[in-house]
Amino acid sequence: MSLLEVKDLHVSADGKEILRGVNLAVGRGQVLTRCVGKDSSKIHARGQLIGDSNGRAHIDCRGLIISDSAKIYAIPLLDGLVKGCELSHEAAVGRIKDEELWYLMSRGLTEDEATSLIIKGYLNPGIFGLPRELEKDIKRVTEMSVKEVI
Repeated sequence: MSLLEVKDLHVSADGKEILRGVNLAVGRGQVLTRCVGKDSSKIHARGQLIGDSNGRAHIDCRGLIISDSAKIYAIPLLDGLVKGCELSHEAAVGRIKDEELWYLMSRGLTEDEATSLIIKGYLNPGIFGLPRELEKDIKRVTEMSVKEVI
């Protein structure tokens, strides 16, 4: 899992999951990446799955661009090496929709508050069953990142 917000930097955020073993029950894996590009940041978000045994794995890579000069490249890599592997990916890069901002602003939020709220929701991975410590770390990093974005 990667949470990344970058300003005026060139960054690579890479995640890899390898399904490996002999005579294993079905293994599972997941690579999640969320990134926010601001100013003239350039982000390469790569997720790689290597299916070397029976099992399922999924890449979910999403980028949010909040300035005209930021660039995000979402690159899913799937390496299926055996008959019993199932690998899938979902990659998306987008922006905050004007309608979302207008809706929140019509409810009394400033544009900065509305933007911050949308980014917090976007960065929250909502993964069921995360260990409590990891959940706290994700929340802390999200709060720090959103303060830097606005």
